[in-house]
Amino acid sequence: MMQNLVLQLSKQNMTTVLDKSLFSCLAFCVTLAAIRFAQRPPRSTWAHIPPDSHPFHGIFRVYGNSILNRRIIMDPKISSRLTDLGLELPTAAAPKYAYEATTQWGTLLFVSGQIPRRNGTIEYTGTMTTDRLLADGILAAELCALNLLAQVEANVGLERVDRLLKINGYVASASDFFDQPRVIDGASKLLRTVLDDAGRHARTALGVRMLPANSLVEIEAVFGLKA
Repeated sequence: MMQNLVLQLSKQNMTTVLDKSLFSCLAFCVTLAAIRFAQRPPRSTWAHIPPDSHPFHGIFRVYGNSILNRRIIMDPKISSRLTDLGLELPTAAAPKYAYEATTQWGTLLFVSGQIPRRNGTIEYTGTMTTDRLLADGILAAELCALNLLAQVEANVGLERVDRLLKINGYVASASDFFDQPRVIDGASKLLRTVLDDAGRHARTALGVRMLPANSLVEIEAVFGLKA
């Protein structure tokens, strides 16, 4: 008799524990859903998150480099400047080879070289020559700059940028083409406009024989982040 009573009490306690656990899980899910609904931004200001990011990236704001802390809200000032210019950040491309899109050391953020790619397509290829329109190179550099911003936005958030420190620009050039600085000016002017005073930067512009995937321009950058 006593053994049956103890067994029944044990079953009741186990049922109670399970009920409380299920209730806690349900409450947690409802809370997260409510937070996400309350904080959702306009679709036009959503950051472009690389496809390999964590499935819960939409719930958390970023305050660091953790993969769980992916952000969803772009800095409103930067978003407004992009809109005024009629520009939109491309989707931040995931690295195809054995390197990282960005690495952070203290308050320094290093962004790997970006090429003039949009939606998986390289829009400007080949070589700058004296016979080719300079506008091609400038537009290619602008698209590289947008991809730099997209990588920053996807990985740490543009609101954390304190200063763009330096960009290195590479232009696939024929032996008689010497206007690499004018080409990379496309990127420099765009970054200066979008980031305002934080976009003032040092720079190197180089001519090279060829670039990966036959890209016309490639640009890398170093950003200083807010502590």
